[in-house]
Amino acid sequence: MNQICSIFLLQLTIFSLYAGEVSPTMKNISKFDEDRFFFHFVNYIDKDGNRIFDSNSNSDPSLASLVVIRDSQTYIFRDGYDDRNEVSSRLKDYQKQVSNYRSRRAFLKEFRDIIDERQKLSKISDEFKKKKDNSNYYLHGLYLKYDSIYKSIDLEKKKAISEEYRQKKFSGENSPRHISSKEKLEALLKEQEARASFLEKALTQEMNEGEKPNSEPSQNSNKASSEGAETKVDANDTKDNSNRSMNPLPPAPNPGELNTKNFYTINADGIVDYFSYSRNARTIDLEKKDTDSSKTVSEKYSNLYNTLVERLIKAHLKKLKYLYARKNETGSRTLTEANPIGKGKRIILLANDNTRYSIEDWDGDGITETFEVSNQSYNIQYASDSANIIGMYNCNKTKPCDLIQSLLVDLENGSNIELSSVQTLGKDQVILGSEDELLKDWEELIKK
Repeated sequence: MNQICSIFLLQLTIFSLYAGEVSPTMKNISKFDEDRFFFHFVNYIDKDGNRIFDSNSNSDPSLASLVVIRDSQTYIFRDGYDDRNEVSSRLKDYQKQVSNYRSRRAFLKEFRDIIDERQKLSKISDEFKKKKDNSNYYLHGLYLKYDSIYKSIDLEKKKAISEEYRQKKFSGENSPRHISSKEKLEALLKEQEARASFLEKALTQEMNEGEKPNSEPSQNSNKASSEGAETKVDANDTKDNSNRSMNPLPPAPNPGELNTKNFYTINADGIVDYFSYSRNARTIDLEKKDTDSSKTVSEKYSNLYNTLVERLIKAHLKKLKYLYARKNETGSRTLTEANPIGKGKRIILLANDNTRYSIEDWDGDGITETFEVSNQSYNIQYASDSANIIGMYNCNKTKPCDLIQSLLVDLENGSNIELSSVQTLGKDQVILGSEDELLKDWEELIKK
């Protein structure tokens, strides 16, 4: 119970921390009547391809989204998109593994309690015993609760008892029908006894070995569990099988904590996997996604997507570097903060046109991981506290992250500042943002 509560609390905490990283969709964009471009990128995948431990397991850990709103029409391009049905299927498989694991742990605990009580009673002389050994009775109930094969045999046994009684009463005690029904009952009694003996041995061995977290069942355990079974048979198979009493318990390894699992298998790699289009707010009129057999989306839209993203980021980098280098002339305000739990720092710049830039090198390795661009003058949002122009989180060295990886160092060193096209602007003049430039070129780009 404590483990469940801790996982739930952890998920609530993670959700609040990463709420701003919810990707834009047709349903969560706040407005559709204002022409805009905005880009969102997250990458919570480590160098080994695993989900970073403290990322939100309910969201896609590697996804990039570019949104274009033009003349109240909305275009969404996604790189790293995973089909929701496939993700849901993987999640259900995991939940089933969790259920099987918890059931096995409960099975072992209750079995251990019964065996411990039996051993305590065995050490007491009969004359001093206050209660008799009912362990076989309790084990019978335990096996009925957790083992489908034992339960199936027991149901058949109860029917055989009724049939044996009926044949004895109506056909006679020594009649062929009664003898046949009696033999069937005796065979089921022996089979149930054999299953009980097998389960006790298998559970005792598993209990003594002690299952380790995230470990697969040992070879010895599998061998012991399948002793006498020539072929592997599903433990839930209730068909007539003379060898079913020796069928092994299905493996139930620890599936691991939820927040270490990644149910999303497609990562952002610069190739568009999904495209949607809407003529009216929140209603998808066209939706396309690549499958194993079709790559029409990536072939048609990847070049356009990469061109738009690169131009959007580069123009804002150009604007940011100028504003930072000419803070006094442009009236820009800056704040530098040291990371309280990391080794890096964050720079925040607020321009005179209400554009807010946030640049962060979290671990102090000289590589910028976070780049946010937002403007409070724009009413468009796609999630609470989200950057409504550019939001790039936990960037790696791949595109488009390579465009910003040295950004914080460049700002502090004053290097790579492009002034040629903006150096004549005065304090009260606003530098044209890339989204405005791209909107002018959109019709030409989309036609190509």
